[in-house]
Formats: sequence, structure tokens, C-alpha cells
Amino acid sequence: MIVVDVGTGTGLLARAAAQIVGDGAHVTGVDPSPGMLEHAKVPTGVSLVSGSAERIPLADSCADFLCMGYALRHLSDLSSAFAEFFRVVRPGGRLCVLEMTLPTGTVQRAILKGWLSGLVPRIARVVGRRGDGPLLMRYHWDTIAACVPPDTIQRALRDAGFVDIEHEVELSIFSAYNARKPG
Repeated sequence: MIVVDVGTGTGLLARAAAQIVGDGAHVTGVDPSPGMLEHAKVPTGVSLVSGSAERIPLADSCADFLCMGYALRHLSDLSSAFAEFFRVVRPGGRLCVLEMTLPTGTVQRAILKGWLSGLVPRIARVVGRRGDGPLLMRYHWDTIAACVPPDTIQRALRDAGFVDIEHEVELSIFSAYNARKPG
């Protein structure tokens, strides 16, 4: 199985993929940040390439599985990214996108906001060694508050050509979108 991890960042999903497929040479991590690629911790054989979700520097239909973990909310053009995912995934191949989802309930949203923009920054200030911890956690909340709604994501996947689209939510915030390229 050939796996492409878009927005690989620190390499967390690329590491898991290499373990699952049993060979790091079958995994490619793609990220637009040279700094993230430089600091990614991946097993031997995993390829790391510079690119964005909207412009993946790989051949058409080269991947059996494409994943993206918690980076969707940083994309500027969802339609272009999903069209590019569709291009890279082989017919019959699968897609899994993990993303945060703003809870729909007022109480859950208030609890999450209080946790991420209030309590966690205070904890980060006390236990963290970096002074920018509170700012980073505030940024994290801001990106979650601006997340693309699940129905928009599902519609964009469908518009890109994916089928068998499924959406699962855990703890009212962690979403998984799974889909397949026909073929």
C-alpha cells in the first residue's frame, strides 16, 4: 500500500502509516513548511517532500491511501485541495481527513473555548518553558472557531468526485472524514 500524508508536520501520521504498511519506503509526507519537514520524526525510508495540499508534487493516481491530520483548517482553497487529493489517489483508493469540528451545542462550545483559550494557556504558562505557549493555544482556539463546517467538507469531497463519504465525530470535536475514489 502506498500512503501519502498531506500536511505531515511532525510526521505523526507518517510514522503510524509506516508502521501499518510495514515499510517506510511506501509512505510519503508532504508539507509546505521546510521547518516542519526538517524537524519531522519519521522512520527510515519515509520520503518527505515540499508541497501543499493544493499542489502535491506527486504523480497522478500514485497513492492507495491519502491522509491529512488536523491541517484542513489551514488550507486556503478546499476545492483545489480536494481536487488535488482526487488526482493523487488511484481509482479505488481511500482518503481519510482528520479535523477539529466546532461543537454545535452552546454548552460544549463554551466549555471548549474556556478550556483552549483560558485554562490551557494558563497551564502552558506555568509548566511550559516557552513564553509563546499561551499565544499558541489561543491561535489553536481561533483556528477551531473558524473551522469549515462538516457539511461543507462533505459537499467539497463529493464535488471533487469522491464517493462513500462518511463523517464520524468523537467527543463533539474530533472529526474523521473517510471517502473513496471510484474505480
